[in-house]
Amino acid sequence: MKPYPAVEVTWKDAHGGDAGWTSVNRDHGRPAKIRTVGMLAQRSKAGLVIVLSLDKGSDLFGAYVFIPHRNIIKIKGLS
Repeated sequence: MKPYPAVEVTWKDAHGGDAGWTSVNRDHGRPAKIRTVGMLAQRSKAGLVIVLSLDKGSDLFGAYVFIPHRNIIKIKGLS
C-alpha cells in the first residue's frame, strides 16, 4: 500500500441552496471558504483528491472530494 499523507486543505467553493428564508443583507457574492481534512490520495495537474476512509487491505477508499488547484488557498501537512 502506498502512503497517504494526512492533510488540511483550505479552499474556495461555490455555494447555494434553499434551506429556508435568509437575509438579503448577507454577502452571497463570494466563494465559501472550506476546510477539508483527510488523506491525500491523488495529485494531478488539475487538482487534489482527498479521501476520508481507506481500506488498508484492498487500497480502496470511500468518501472523497476533488479540489481544483485554482481553488486552493493553503495545504497543510498533518503529523
